[in-house]
Amino acid sequence: MAVTVGAPHRLAVADFLDRARRPAYGATLATAVALGWLAVPAADARWVVIQIGDHRGVYNSAYTGTAIALAGALWLMLIGFYVVRNGVSRDHATGVGRLLTATPLTRTGYLGARFLSNVLVLGSMVGVLAVTALVLQLARGEDTAVDPVALLTPFAVVTLPAVILTAACALLFEAVPLLGAGLGNVVWFFVWMVLAMGGQGANAPLGGIGVHDVVRSMRDDVLAGKVKVSGEFSLGLTLVEEPLRTFVWDGYVPDGAYLLDRAGLVLVAVALALVPALWFHRFDPDRVWVKRIAALVEDARSRSAGVPGVAWPSPYDQGGGQGVGGGFQDVPVGETRGQNGHGVPRPPGHGGPGRPLGPLPRGGARR
Repeated sequence: MAVTVGAPHRLAVADFLDRARRPAYGATLATAVALGWLAVPAADARWVVIQIGDHRGVYNSAYTGTAIALAGALWLMLIGFYVVRNGVSRDHATGVGRLLTATPLTRTGYLGARFLSNVLVLGSMVGVLAVTALVLQLARGEDTAVDPVALLTPFAVVTLPAVILTAACALLFEAVPLLGAGLGNVVWFFVWMVLAMGGQGANAPLGGIGVHDVVRSMRDDVLAGKVKVSGEFSLGLTLVEEPLRTFVWDGYVPDGAYLLDRAGLVLVAVALALVPALWFHRFDPDRVWVKRIAALVEDARSRSAGVPGVAWPSPYDQGGGQGVGGGFQDVPVGETRGQNGHGVPRPPGHGGPGRPLGPLPRGGARR
């Protein structure tokens, strides 16, 4: 496999296309579309996802896009993490990682490709949400004049940075040994809760998930229109006793400080995705497969415990010496395979199938 400068990009696109064919991708897209439908309910519905007191916005491009973008950001940060977090482990299990080890692809290049693939997967879901917003605006019929800028801006400045951060965290969790398995799934749920709730505050670092300024713009427009509002802003599925009253909101125009915060969040995400290059093994056999061999030997030892005719020497016993691992090298390969079904790896050039690698340690038995 030849790897050129453009290989990380091609690797990311190929992985994205592979993931897009998986059932989990389609299921997540379907639930994202359903979430969009929930976020913009019919005028007589008894539930809302976004409200300011007892009011909601008229379903124009700005409000419809913002409602679905905010709800989609929270949804994709949670579910999207679990959709994309298995890329490295899949490369390990399928053997693709070992093929990449034989190429000039660097650790940074591999992590960058994995990160880009995660972003493409979640970013494509953001695109589907944007299309859903357009369809629902026309379907609800309260304001059918389409403003593409007002419709798409919330997805660009709120949802997209949130899923980029999620893509980076998924890769980081895979690269950290303690978080690579089931524990990481549990930890992320609590991390998501902190981000979802704390990220809506006015003092959240880098603007959090970008909600506060948008909500402030809505409230300012409501007050400017002399609309009396009772209650606070709410983001989340809420049941209401009667349909909410409406106000007209023409959208939020982000200022320079807001855009800098959004860019800063993206830079933090890139840093989180690439920092594992400091310790990532890049599927190096010297750092991965040696541990697996040790686990195999330990499994063989436990399986053969108590079997007549099989005696496992101490790893420190080599003919009375203190050589670490000497006893392991002196066990006949053929006999251990016959007892427990596991062939013990032998150094290159030492013996053949069924032939002893050396003299048995004192106390060993040959069948």
